[in-house]
Amino acid sequence: MLDIQTLKQRPLSIFHLPQELLDALHPVEYGDQQPPQVDITATALENLEIQHHETSDALTCNTCDLVFSTTDRQDHRKHFSTDWHRYNIKRKLVLGLAPVSLSEFETMLTDLAESISGSETEEESENEDEANTLVKKQMEQQVEAPSTTTTELSLFEKKYRALAWFQATPAYPASMHFGVYRRLTDSLDGLRALQAARFEQRKRLWTIIMIGGGHFAGAVVDVNKSIKGPFKLDAAEVKMVAHKTFHRYTTRRKQGGAQSANDNAKGAANSAGAQIRRYNEQLLQQEVREVLDQWKQHINESEQVFVHAPSNNRKVVYNYDNAVLTRDNSDSIPFPTRRPTLSEVRRVFIELCTLKLAEADIDAIQAHHAKIADKEEKARQQLEKSRQSGKSTVQQQEKKPHIPAEIEKLIDLTKQGKEQLVLAHVQKHEGMLLSLTRGEISSLDDDETKRYPTLLHLAAHAGHAALVSVLIRDLDADPTIKSGLGKTAYEVAKDKDTRNAFRRCMCDLPSRWDWLNDARVPSPLTREAELEQAEKDRLRKEREAERRRKIEEERQKKEAIRMQKKHQEDAKNPTSRKGPQTLGGGFTEMNTANMTPEARLRLEREMRARAAEERMRRLQKK
Repeated sequence: MLDIQTLKQRPLSIFHLPQELLDALHPVEYGDQQPPQVDITATALENLEIQHHETSDALTCNTCDLVFSTTDRQDHRKHFSTDWHRYNIKRKLVLGLAPVSLSEFETMLTDLAESISGSETEEESENEDEANTLVKKQMEQQVEAPSTTTTELSLFEKKYRALAWFQATPAYPASMHFGVYRRLTDSLDGLRALQAARFEQRKRLWTIIMIGGGHFAGAVVDVNKSIKGPFKLDAAEVKMVAHKTFHRYTTRRKQGGAQSANDNAKGAANSAGAQIRRYNEQLLQQEVREVLDQWKQHINESEQVFVHAPSNNRKVVYNYDNAVLTRDNSDSIPFPTRRPTLSEVRRVFIELCTLKLAEADIDAIQAHHAKIADKEEKARQQLEKSRQSGKSTVQQQEKKPHIPAEIEKLIDLTKQGKEQLVLAHVQKHEGMLLSLTRGEISSLDDDETKRYPTLLHLAAHAGHAALVSVLIRDLDADPTIKSGLGKTAYEVAKDKDTRNAFRRCMCDLPSRWDWLNDARVPSPLTREAELEQAEKDRLRKEREAERRRKIEEERQKKEAIRMQKKHQEDAKNPTSRKGPQTLGGGFTEMNTANMTPEARLRLEREMRARAAEERMRRLQKK
């Protein structure tokens, strides 16, 4: 049996697994073992997070659960502008769902393209952003059919979701995981069927097609000749039955995006470069389809067909008349790729054929699953509780008494502040409404009446000062009643005028209520106090107006003195007067205070030049 260090240093081919290892492998099962105690859970999860962030020398995208090596910084930056990344962000924020892999995203886009093809709104759908369209469609599906809760994955499972994992206990520790891409197989029987011993007398072909950014690279690989042993994984040794690469200028330089995508979003451009790119897109499509037709026999004989055709490139290889490739006979590449080249095709082939090795914290994963199970159980209980409370609410609403139309009208008139109509309505239905105006509106049981239990509360909150006075003086409304929040009508008053209405009533009716302690009105407002306050306000306004008038007079005096000095200086030195000349030789006043120093210098040069011209003109006349 191979030791762990050898497996880490020398990657193993999935086609040449040792028989001892193949017999020991079995699918991972995290649920069969006993979950750890609660006090271990937090520490284990923390250790797992530290393990992935500190021991991993890589660049990551937490949204898409993607890992880049430190040498792929350019690809790392480009990833954040892809439709796949933007869709996963909107999927998380808008739909509240877990991210999808690149292959799943491409499948979704293909389904979306097929669902809108041939419809009346096809042009509108092409003009709209694909990620937005997909999110909107899924939102509509959620409305039509409520979605079920998706199982949340641990950090390890999120990072390696494209792989099917196996364990080899007891030959290897339970934490040691062996992975194979799910695109190849996700079962132990499928892994045994991939072994090279089954294909010794048969031809074994794989086809890899990559297209993007105007670049095309494709190859038909002879698997038996490319990988001849368990440790012979070398991209330079990949043998190809057929291969083809070419490039057409279809992408706008320094701006990105295909010309057709730009035309769909902003309309067709008429530049020479745009026309060249459109022509090259048609030519690229024609050439790619010709290559696929030439390789039709190889593709039909291929054991696996992998296609990388993101965004608008899918229509080049799929969904046309007599198409060689279909979604049934091909799969997408389950990991990020670089620019389509022949060397990248070799790298993709080697990556797919390599047995992955990773160490996982089993306790942390089981603790995470237990935490999710507990969370789902609590959500189920909360849902059941909300359903029961909803039933009780419906029953309470059914038992709620009918509100008479007279009471509803009285409440509406109170909110509108129509004091005369309120008074007339109460007098008309005195037997029903008079007691209601003096106490609480007990027949109503909603949030508004809990905060404003009386008509006086409603009028004070709405800021109807005149209605407050009418309710207290004419209808004997009680200002000492407190709401469910412990507030009196005075304390919920909207503005100063409304509060003054309470203070006037306190002054005029001092013995009717305990204004200070129960109604919480601070002090009475007498007529003399109002007049005194009005006089103070009038005097304050007069003083303010006098102050502004004096400031204006002082400014005018200073301006007059300045102008007088200026005229005196101009009278003493008539030739040194500054200012632009008119056509008649005179000067006009110009304010240079707001000019910049450069503008002031230019103006002075202009005035000196004009003065010199004037002197020359006068000398010529003499």
